[in-house]
Amino acid sequence: MGILSLENKTVIQSNVLNLLNTNQLMNYNTVNNSRAVRDAAQSFLEQHLPSCIPAGLVSKFSTTFARRLMADFAFEDASGSYYFIDFKTHNLGTKFNMSILLL
Repeated sequence: MGILSLENKTVIQSNVLNLLNTNQLMNYNTVNNSRAVRDAAQSFLEQHLPSCIPAGLVSKFSTTFARRLMADFAFEDASGSYYFIDFKTHNLGTKFNMSILLL
């Protein structure tokens, strides 16, 4: 079963949401700044995203890219396919938001 199977995507999404919701990433001074929220979440996930992916699905994980590449994370799966992830946040309190694609 590949990393993009419905079962694996559901597990990864659940693990990421649980991880973010159970850790204090922001403080009173930064919580209302959407860029600060995004940067804090991205930095946290750079360290912890591999632990959210079921064992054996990812063989390489990277967070270092050329400046013009629009990837925040990348990984290679067990079958050798390479994936880029452009991390996005979503503010539920606004009327207009860009779409989110985590995987």
